[in-house]
Amino acid sequence: MRYWYKIICNSVLLLLAATLAFSQAGGGSVQSFAVVYTITAGKTITLNAGKNIAPAYQWYKNGVAIPGAVGKNYTTGQAGIYTVIAYNAEGCSSTLSDGALIIVTPVAPKPDTVVDLGVTIHSSNKLARLGETFEYGITIKNHSVLTGHQVVLRYPLPSILRGLPPLKQVTIGNYSYDPVSNIFTWYVPQLAGGQSVSISALVKILKAGAITSTVHVSGKERDPVLANNDDTDTQQISGLMVPNVFTPNGDGVNDTFIIPGLNQYTENELVIINRWGNHVYEKKNYNNEWTGEGLLDGTYYYVLTAKNPSGDTETYKGYVTLLRKRM
Repeated sequence: MRYWYKIICNSVLLLLAATLAFSQAGGGSVQSFAVVYTITAGKTITLNAGKNIAPAYQWYKNGVAIPGAVGKNYTTGQAGIYTVIAYNAEGCSSTLSDGALIIVTPVAPKPDTVVDLGVTIHSSNKLARLGETFEYGITIKNHSVLTGHQVVLRYPLPSILRGLPPLKQVTIGNYSYDPVSNIFTWYVPQLAGGQSVSISALVKILKAGAITSTVHVSGKERDPVLANNDDTDTQQISGLMVPNVFTPNGDGVNDTFIIPGLNQYTENELVIINRWGNHVYEKKNYNNEWTGEGLLDGTYYYVLTAKNPSGDTETYKGYVTLLRKRM
């Protein structure tokens, strides 16, 4: 004999009889459910195979047998269509029960726990060169109506930069820079809805090359938009710019071979070579004093080696024109 077992549903404490059918249209077909229940994410509900007791059962989710789900009751917290088959002592099965549709809805956050913080960073000097200092302008904005609390901005400086004390007094929150970890931190106790605050991070360039700086902001409240919690600024730092002409004519302008920024290098050596390959000038720890004395006007070649603030040696080669005649 085959038995009909109708699926019913109960919570932890209350048994709920399935007295109504439910129809849902979708995918060009109509599906009937004995019961429909909605639970919140993180909660569970217990399905019951009915009042009659059979020796064995098999529960299904969306038509697929659930491993180990062979008891009269089945507890779940997942959305889906659940059905059950009962088996008698002889192993005969009942027909498949009507489906129980379980719908799971997400937990709605409390309005006072959601604050959207955003951050931007930009360099004050896109033409910065080795040895110079410049500022990064950093702005935090609260894009929400509600006040944000315990706002923290972190800026791990790239290795070719070093932080310096800010030029302007920080009037909002607390600023700190750890020279060991090379991390800039700004703490703002609270930021009102719609409010923006800015700070300048002063840095010194230790090495030429590309600098990519990334800042991150976070707060006590949950942030619903994470895409604007980080921002990145990239720029190229130039090394030494060796001039290709100087005019030692005694007019007080460009009378020596001046290499801007060379004083930022700890050691250097300059060699000047004429067109025949002869060394006509050599100087260690050159200090922009060469005047071309004793040499004819014309083109000469230079080789400059210099140790940058990071301790790396850089080599520059090129030509320079010595021109005494006034144009």
